[in-house]
Amino acid sequence: MYQKTLAATVCVIFLSAATGLAQSSTRNSVAGGSPAGVGSSSGSGSGSIQSDGTFSVGSTAGGASTAQESNRRGAAELIRSIGQGQLHQSEAQINIEQARKLNIENRVEYARALVELERARNELAQLKREYQAELNRLRTAQHTERRSRRARKPVETLTMADMNHRTGEIQWPAVLMSPRFSPEREKLDKLYARWALGDGKSGGTLIDELAVHHQRLKSRFGSPSVTRGLGANRWASGWQFLRRMENDIRLGPLAPRKMMAAM
Repeated sequence: MYQKTLAATVCVIFLSAATGLAQSSTRNSVAGGSPAGVGSSSGSGSGSIQSDGTFSVGSTAGGASTAQESNRRGAAELIRSIGQGQLHQSEAQINIEQARKLNIENRVEYARALVELERARNELAQLKREYQAELNRLRTAQHTERRSRRARKPVETLTMADMNHRTGEIQWPAVLMSPRFSPEREKLDKLYARWALGDGKSGGTLIDELAVHHQRLKSRFGSPSVTRGLGANRWASGWQFLRRMENDIRLGPLAPRKMMAAM
């Protein structure tokens, strides 16, 4: 469409130039000479508009010497200007296409960066999952190992020095003979004596009573007021005795050891 418009414009320019040349030739033949301002050797070299509307350029260096030449030069200048405009428009179009190409490349790079970022995030998430799984595995293995060690370690219960397994008489350590522990201590003595005498008809109830009174004695002995009043060694000996009694009650006091005591 643009090329057709340009061709039409060029045709109009040539027709206008031809018409102007014909009119100038007619006037020159009638007047018998060249129009004013044309062919003179003096002047500033600038053009002037004639009475018939045509443009004339002085005869200085590089100027037109006749109206016909002036019209032809004007037409050539117009064509050159149109061509120059086309050139500039083509360059602008090239710049637009280059800018569009750069924009597309920038979008492609941005999309590629997003893909790389998402891939890096997925890899990081995968590494975190693997790390957490390995950490859980190690924790489970450590927990299993601790449980295995505890299972292999023999459980300490009341020994023959701590209690007479024939009568159930308990040899309390001196630190637990304080009057403040008398209620729980006397109750435990009676319960152990009943068990040693074979009062097993209500064994579950007896064990429950032993556990209740033992826990009361352990809580009273572990209170801060008692701890501060005793030395570290004395308190530790009493606490270890209570721990052995706790294991003894949990496993079922006396039952598996009465036969050993009778041997």
